Amino acid sequence: MDKEKQIKNDAVVKASRDNAQSQYDVAVGYATGVLPGGIDFKKSRMWCQQSVEQGYADAFVQMGLYYLFGQGVDVDYRTAYMWFEKGVQAGAQGKSYYFLGYCYENGFGIPKDIDKAKSLYQAAGNIDLAIAGLMRLTRHN
Repeated sequence: MDKEKQIKNDAVVKASRDNAQSQYDVAVGYATGVLPGGIDFKKSRMWCQQSVEQGYADAFVQMGLYYLFGQGVDVDYRTAYMWFEKGVQAGAQGKSYYFLGYCYENGFGIPKDIDKAKSLYQAAGNIDLAIAGLMRLTRHN
């Protein structure tokens, strides 16, 4: 077995042993298609839900993304917004603030409020350098 396949198999094995981060990693792997079988949102949500049940903060954000973009479920902006709020409470403030800002900017699941969106984007950038860099790059386009 090549090294890449071994790493992927190891992640699934760890996830099946109730490792919340590995469950999240496997969920993202199925959502992006890097695990065997390609993109599989049903498997992705199953692993993500298990990670959420253990309180893994980034998993809350991932649950919101399924509903925001209709990945294996119907688009449901209100449910996406709810998951992003739970992400803040769970500790994924940077990512959660970013996607809450996105919801406010576009009126997804909440009344459109550009000032609130800007405030949330700023908060996200203050917490997460990667998000700050992304926001900086998008200002130039």
